[in-house]
Amino acid sequence: VEARVAGAAKLQAYLSDQRRGATVGDWGDDEGFLFRIKPDGVVDVLPSRGEGVSWKLVAEDDLAVTIEATVKLYQYTRGGRPASAREHVYTGTVAGDAFSGAVSTTMFGEKAEADFSMRKM
Repeated sequence: VEARVAGAAKLQAYLSDQRRGATVGDWGDDEGFLFRIKPDGVVDVLPSRGEGVSWKLVAEDDLAVTIEATVKLYQYTRGGRPASAREHVYTGTVAGDAFSGAVSTTMFGEKAEADFSMRKM
């Protein structure tokens, strides 16, 4: 019985590692590359789009993981120049190569949130 319990624990650890590994990589939407999730909890963003911050695993089940990724994306002036970086939080489920969830930010002192999906590139 102990051997089976140990085997089940190893299998669970392996599957958990595989689900987390599927999260790591380049992610984008219909407009192209958005950010890169790294295994060490860091998020990279193209310097022209903003600044990467971090990501964390919020929950996991048998087939997917729920993550929260935080990035600072540039706001642009009417002339097209970067003005400042606004924090955006992407929260959702990663299953396979698809992310489905929401993106939120603060605008005019209020939280704004919208449904969002992206895919692994």
